Amino acid sequence: MDQVEVYLAHLESHGRRPTTIINYRTYLNRTLNILESLGCPTECEAIGVEEIIAIRNEITDLKEGTAMRYLFVLGQMVEHFTGRNPFKEADIMWNREDNRRVFITAEELGMLYLNAEPSMRLILVLGAFMGLRRTEICGLRDGDVDLVRRRMTVRGKGHGPRGLVSEMEIPEPVVREIEAFRAHVRATGYPREDDALVQSDRYNRWSRYAPATITTNVRILGDLCDIEVTAHSLRRLYATTLYNEAGADLNTLRILMRHSKVETTLRCYVNPDPHRLATANARASDVLAGALGY
Repeated sequence: MDQVEVYLAHLESHGRRPTTIINYRTYLNRTLNILESLGCPTECEAIGVEEIIAIRNEITDLKEGTAMRYLFVLGQMVEHFTGRNPFKEADIMWNREDNRRVFITAEELGMLYLNAEPSMRLILVLGAFMGLRRTEICGLRDGDVDLVRRRMTVRGKGHGPRGLVSEMEIPEPVVREIEAFRAHVRATGYPREDDALVQSDRYNRWSRYAPATITTNVRILGDLCDIEVTAHSLRRLYATTLYNEAGADLNTLRILMRHSKVETTLRCYVNPDPHRLATANARASDVLAGALGY
């Protein structure tokens, strides 16, 4: 059995849906066929950053989001066999300027929370109260959380095999939600797949979340509440609240969002406060009017 089928059998044994297996087979077969046509190695042990970039340059017929998905899945398979992920190491810049960014309000977060089941409630607060990304939430382990010290180790985006590792303070609402979720897991009596902090209840066992599953479940929850929301809306709400309500200065905002450049934070994550816009405009008008003697 080749590596693709071994990997897909592993995913199937861990509860992945048949449609997911079919899609992954398509992604992997196409990317590996491209490598073969270019004379590049196709074994996971030999696939590196150069091979990922070579594939990226060949699949120009796909939209960027789809191309990213193909390479993401290939990177996951390589990581399964080797422990390293060349897709992450390549750190390809994707053009997302045309993508509409979806923001939500604190009131909408409250509505989502009221209608969420325990694991989704934990995901909501990790995103909105700490600004964690989907992949960071999925990567959290029980050992990364110290509720006594109120500290959490987060492995985020960045260079190197472990990415950017940060230690973050855990707000009290997140502490309470972690404790509530752990109590819920114990009460079910279902076995756990591993030590992932956030897990979903599937087939009477607890299994780790995949980032794509978080995306889907947040969208479904939003549909239930008649709220347009994406998984990244939670991180945007965190940034917007820090800036508009908490009054965080730009450098503090950048550090808490774990960005290298504050321009990224302001361009992609902060939703302008309409009240502040109106106030600023009125004050500017008063200053200029005074200069004219009005």
